[in-house]
Amino acid sequence: MSETEVSSAAADEKIAFTSNVEQEAYPYESEVDCWTMVSLKAPAFEPTARAAIDLVAVVDKSGSMGGEKMQLVQETLHFVVDQLKETDRLGIVSYDTNIYNDLGLTIMNPGGRKRAHQAVDELRSGSSTNLCGGLERGLVLIENLGDDKKDVSSVLLMTDGQANHGFTSQEVILRRMASSGRSSSVGGAASMGSGSGLMASLRSGWNPLVGNQAPPQEQQQVAGAENVAAEKEATEEKKKEVPDHASVAAVVYTFGFGSDHNATLLEAISEHGGGAYYYIDENEKIPESFADCLGGLLSTVGQNVCLGVVANDGSRITRVHHRRAGEVTESGTRCEVNLGDIQSEESRDVVVELKLPALSGPREESGVVMTSELSYFNAITNMMEKAFVDVRVRRPGVVEETSKKPNKEIDKQRNRVVAAEAMKEATTLADKDQLEKAREVIEKAAAQVGVSVSRDDALSKSLLGDLEKSKMQLSSRTAYHKGGSNFMYMQGQAHAQQRSSAPDDGAYATPRKMMMKKAVKKK
Repeated sequence: MSETEVSSAAADEKIAFTSNVEQEAYPYESEVDCWTMVSLKAPAFEPTARAAIDLVAVVDKSGSMGGEKMQLVQETLHFVVDQLKETDRLGIVSYDTNIYNDLGLTIMNPGGRKRAHQAVDELRSGSSTNLCGGLERGLVLIENLGDDKKDVSSVLLMTDGQANHGFTSQEVILRRMASSGRSSSVGGAASMGSGSGLMASLRSGWNPLVGNQAPPQEQQQVAGAENVAAEKEATEEKKKEVPDHASVAAVVYTFGFGSDHNATLLEAISEHGGGAYYYIDENEKIPESFADCLGGLLSTVGQNVCLGVVANDGSRITRVHHRRAGEVTESGTRCEVNLGDIQSEESRDVVVELKLPALSGPREESGVVMTSELSYFNAITNMMEKAFVDVRVRRPGVVEETSKKPNKEIDKQRNRVVAAEAMKEATTLADKDQLEKAREVIEKAAAQVGVSVSRDDALSKSLLGDLEKSKMQLSSRTAYHKGGSNFMYMQGQAHAQQRSSAPDDGAYATPRKMMMKKAVKKK
């Protein structure tokens, strides 16, 4: 399909695209601030129409992952295998000090399922945590598919600890998530000879795709580098620019077990990879957390969702409230937002602040102050989609009181932005042990949401609950470092992205995700 082909799909197969404005009329005599919003609503998922997926599970098998934790991970991966269709492919990479290719990307036909279940059963805990190496290996499996990569490709990275072997710096790990960011061996491993490792296997003709053919007889194991050598290499890596998240080969979801993992790192990896971070505080929540993620992945309806907003008629964009918004042009007339993918029945509400110019005279008829363009790949129809929507306001001589009534839809999404930004700022402060300042940030946000016109809305109540819990988690260093930071990073990201990442049915849970969680509970 060429990029110029555009779908004529039915309305129920497309993303609904609408706009809103805080007031429908503003005074004309002076420059005024105007809050607007562009909203996307994904269509309902139909199982018969879903796109095929490539999925790689990257499993931490360090020593601390032994016992009940590894058993629950294995049971959950067995569940994942059983949910995939014959058009899907699954790969498994595990890591401790070393990196293991447990299962090449394998078609989930009966033979493939059998090999996948066997690979899961053979997972055993080991030594240290070469997280970067495991993550890179998972991404390499998908990168090497080239044009054969499925429409939906994802890596699920899981760990219960700190990256303590190979590359450990967050900046270096993010840079190396893109293929263009790797000028050296995977994960900070020592230079690989011609007889070992994935790269050697590829050079010798082994294909990471496994369909009806058997995987390599011998498990490929790559020795990790000594930490001293890896950190020396990392010194050079840090000097290089971190590529944009769009250059990462697959969407990356991260799962942190317990309170001892690096929440800052896992949230950053998921953010850079366009996915989500799951904090799992109890082993019993492992299956439901993976089911939540899988339910979303298997219901992806739109990919490479891009939004462009353009200010018209002398208006200027002052801010676009989204973590993935690009820079507003110097003239203040354009900004682009890369929204990544969107799953069945999810919403995306992008709040935009405009500055409307003073006019020489009143305009009773509404005029266009902002135009938005939506483009994405429709995973249901396998076609590109484009849509446009305008924001219109009047600039009359007298603004009627009815026109000044606040828009509750914009207000509650503004509350969401306020809460997400506060949680992000508070974690940054708390990570520097500035707990008092962090609490002040949370208190200020809670006060703003608490007096807003939409304070009684279900979403606003949920935000207030999370802000109150965040404040409690900031009561002491112990509370913050024993689960508080993990909760705040996860919920802050969930509110920013409007995507659930918790085992319970939160504000952004979709029917498909809830259905998958019910299925894993029954199992």
